[in-house]
Amino acid sequence: MQENKRKHLFIAAVIGCFITIFIYNYLTPIMSDDFSYGCVVNKADSIGDLFVQEYEQYNSWTGRSVAHIILRFFLYSGTRSLFNVVSSLVFTGMTLLMYLNVEGRKKYDLRVYLMGLLLVWIFGVSFAETILWETGTCNYLFTMTIILSFMTAYKNLMSRDIKGSRMALISVGMLLLGILAGWCNENTSGAAILYIMILWFMAYRKDKNFHFVKPWMITGIVGILFGFVMMVMAPGNYKRAQYQEEEHSGLFGMFSRFQKLTLITRQEFFWLILLLVVLTVLTVYQGKKLMQMQNSFIFTVLTVATIYALMATVTPQNRALFGAGIFLTIACMQQFTYVAESEVIIRAAKTSGVLILLIYMAFTYLEEGTNMIRIYRELNERENWYYECLANGGGHIQAPQLRPGFESKYSIAYDSDISDYEGYWINLLQSDYYGLEAIEGIPRSEWTEY
Repeated sequence: MQENKRKHLFIAAVIGCFITIFIYNYLTPIMSDDFSYGCVVNKADSIGDLFVQEYEQYNSWTGRSVAHIILRFFLYSGTRSLFNVVSSLVFTGMTLLMYLNVEGRKKYDLRVYLMGLLLVWIFGVSFAETILWETGTCNYLFTMTIILSFMTAYKNLMSRDIKGSRMALISVGMLLLGILAGWCNENTSGAAILYIMILWFMAYRKDKNFHFVKPWMITGIVGILFGFVMMVMAPGNYKRAQYQEEEHSGLFGMFSRFQKLTLITRQEFFWLILLLVVLTVLTVYQGKKLMQMQNSFIFTVLTVATIYALMATVTPQNRALFGAGIFLTIACMQQFTYVAESEVIIRAAKTSGVLILLIYMAFTYLEEGTNMIRIYRELNERENWYYECLANGGGHIQAPQLRPGFESKYSIAYDSDISDYEGYWINLLQSDYYGLEAIEGIPRSEWTEY
């Protein structure tokens, strides 16, 4: 009876996850680079043209073809509604994959699932850019989910005895999934490769031989290595690097990158690191040895590797650490599970901690959601104004900027709002996208047309 109750509550939490992220997805219209990709995709006459466009970008700008093909398909569909539904499902799927990577959890462990979900909502790296903004979502949320799918499948399959025709089918499946996972994101895909190497090392240390190796394990690692190489060797990567400059080079330049990444780590992960430290200290004082906490240690290592792998390139924007944040959150979830509940006060503290996060997020969700609604209303009114002007001949038009005071951490609308200078990048993108000659932004307080 108790397990059945937990099951129902767990399912309710998963459904709640989908509904809450769907609402925010619905309130996030296209913005920023969505317009530039949209302009290109609108020129495609068929699905085949989308692959041609991606091949051109592969040779001229970036090798992250998996992410951008996904984006092109959504933009080609011509409706944001499809993206809203699929993206919400993918987000929900990612939270479940995070949960599945926690060892020793109870069946339908609601606290562990809610903890991971809430930590992503509260501390997720650049949430507005990586989970809600369409271009960013395809580059980070979708790719992270693909990578986690591969990692989770690889680990779970290692504990199963697969024989016969299933072996061939799984081998092909892992090859294809591996190619996708390796072709996703440079630092996070690299961390997935490191994870597979760790799993191999642990299996070898246990048996002192390679008898554990199965065909699907080979095809999986071949696939992810192939995808990774195809991504990093893209000609576009080298061409884009020519436009990136740094103040320092050589050894001092590497130290400068290290310092910048460390500062970003403090900015993005301070509270998660603090939580992990507290949980680890508590677990140690309960008598658990460090070797008994190897899963949280592994995901902590993956976090560090994902962050500092970025030293190989010009220091990126914070959103490049999204995958590291997911790995660190899994480490926290795992360490939370390691904390023994032999004492009532510990059980109460763990439950209270999750409830505190839930209450905090409930208030935050309502407050930020109100601003999201206001932003959505103003952007929708502006878009209707664009179409009205276009129907009247278009040309050089004026449009209202967003009203100040509605800023939200879950929206990049203000960071990509139109300017009073018609040559500003977002003004140019929007005028091109909507077929207008030029757009000049004016303060909302001075707008009188509607």
